[in-house]
Amino acid sequence: MKSIDEIKQEIIELHKKWSSVGESLSDFKNAEYFEQAVNELLITYCEDNKYEIDGFPFVHRELSKTNDEFDDDYFSERYDLYLFRVAKEKDDVFELLNYYWNLFWPDTIENKEDTRNSILQEIHSNLLNFHIK
Repeated sequence: MKSIDEIKQEIIELHKKWSSVGESLSDFKNAEYFEQAVNELLITYCEDNKYEIDGFPFVHRELSKTNDEFDDDYFSERYDLYLFRVAKEKDDVFELLNYYWNLFWPDTIENKEDTRNSILQEIHSNLLNFHIK
């Protein structure tokens, strides 16, 4: 399992690549790739630490073995919400998300309160949930 410092270092490396992309549409897609790579890094950290929200992702992954409703789309649609909900509850994940957002978008995320407000906004604007039917 990676430490917080190791993850921060990986975020720095991804930021270097992200900040070197140009302004064209294809460059925009490359920038999105690096942003997604950071999200996946943080989600992996959450999973490695066994953080779950209403059984997501672990119970849901087990259910996916016998229930087609829990397909790849189901998971990909919920991972961002999972990250935000875990960051709301776990200080280590909040610290990493704050570090990432502040590094990538310092004009938007200037402090921890901005991060906290953005997390809450993302959670409240999301129409998905983790409740098992």
